[in-house]
Amino acid sequence: MVFALYECMNQMLQTKLLLAMAFLMIGCGGSSKGTSGKEYELSGIHANVSLSQTGTMEAYEEVGQFTLTVSIEEPLAVDLPVDLTITDGTTQGDADFSVVSTVVIEAGQTTKDFDVVLVDDMLKEADEQFEIAIENNENVTSSDMLQISILPSDKLFIFGSYNSYNGNLGGRVGADTKCAQGMPLGSNYSYHAILSVSAADSVVNAPTNFGFAYDYPVQDVSGNVIWVNWAFLTGAAPLLDPTQVDTGVPLGYFWTGTEDMTYAASAATCASFTSTTAGGGSAGSIQSDRIHFWEVSGLCDAPKQLLCLGIQN
Repeated sequence: MVFALYECMNQMLQTKLLLAMAFLMIGCGGSSKGTSGKEYELSGIHANVSLSQTGTMEAYEEVGQFTLTVSIEEPLAVDLPVDLTITDGTTQGDADFSVVSTVVIEAGQTTKDFDVVLVDDMLKEADEQFEIAIENNENVTSSDMLQISILPSDKLFIFGSYNSYNGNLGGRVGADTKCAQGMPLGSNYSYHAILSVSAADSVVNAPTNFGFAYDYPVQDVSGNVIWVNWAFLTGAAPLLDPTQVDTGVPLGYFWTGTEDMTYAASAATCASFTSTTAGGGSAGSIQSDRIHFWEVSGLCDAPKQLLCLGIQN
């Protein structure tokens, strides 16, 4: 009987010891849950965590996504979950962007990348802001925060005119009207001929005249980005991929009235594209390396196409 009593008391003592150990682990941060719900054993673990970019940054919707990185100074023997605090400013959450809420730096590593995905909602709107910060807890300390401004991208598309015209285009207004025929991109676009009709109205100053930014990317009708921006075009830079330029129709020579390397108005503009009898008009074509804006100087009574620009309103 004494032996049985001893065994009973021994079992009770072991049970109490196990309960005490469990209580101590819980009370001392023995494990942590990321927002995914997975448990991580982090007893005694503490790390200073950095975000690869802090302060403020701007990103165009057109970019689609960009990558940030969380990092620690030394690798750990265990996985470290880093929770992110995402705060809407003028954004509307998933309607404008998406980002994970927990990033896990794996054991033995010091960094982990994560993507911020921007939603291109095809709307003309004001800039939108949101913030990403690293959340502090018993295992993580950080003061890093990044405020992101999402800039709406004007959609800039180039395409070829379906018809060919002689040098009397009716000046700027007439040329733009010809590009708008049939509204090939839809009614929510404004249309202009990529054309130099005078020193003040040339390809190089089209962004100022037509109200779009020099740094918006230029796309073909299939959505391929063919120039990083308008300044890239007027810097005589090569096309990103000449084999993939889709102008919607087979494009031969097209009126430009433009010097090939300066993108200013040339001396050959068919009298600002109002005449079929003036001396001549410069014309360009898409070549293997880039779009040449002065490939030939043609007679003003010889029909040629137009290279057109569609700007999302």
